Amino acid sequence: MSGKSDPIRKTNKEKSADGTKKDNKYLGCLNDCVPRKQGPSGPNQLERADCLDACQQECCFTYEQCTYTIRK
Repeated sequence: MSGKSDPIRKTNKEKSADGTKKDNKYLGCLNDCVPRKQGPSGPNQLERADCLDACQQECCFTYEQCTYTIRK
């Protein structure tokens, strides 16, 4: 036992965010989707909260991403 982490098995500190709500691909999709769904500013612009719900369903790839509640 050298105290070094195992290069084959990732430890908790080294786990990637793939498939979680912090996944960069998922967050990037949300960042692109929300302004597109809101539309141009004005009286017909949709609320951000409504857009987030629609975008979450459009961008989610895993159960965790599709079911967690986005703070509005």
